[in-house]
Amino acid sequence: MANAPRYGLSMAIHAANLRVAMEAAKRLKSGQICINEPVYSWDYFNPWGGFRNSGLGRIAGRWSLDAFSELKTVMINVGRSPWPS
Repeated sequence: MANAPRYGLSMAIHAANLRVAMEAAKRLKSGQICINEPVYSWDYFNPWGGFRNSGLGRIAGRWSLDAFSELKTVMINVGRSPWPS
C-alpha cells in the first residue's frame, strides 16, 4: 500500500522495534525515509530526491556536484614539453 503511489519523495516510519523499521525501509520505494522522525528533518550532507515520478535525481552534498557538473579537460601549450627529450 505504501508503494502504490507513482511518487516516492519522502516517507516516515514510526516503530518501537528498529529492526522491523529497517526491514520496512528496505522495501519502501522512497528517496528519503525517516525512522521515528518527521519527514521534514533532513541533513544537507545527505542526498535528497525522490524515486519514480518524484524529482530529477539527487541534490545536496557531492551528489549535487555530479548532477550539476560536466567534466571538461583543458590542455594548454605553454611553449615547452613537460616530457624530457
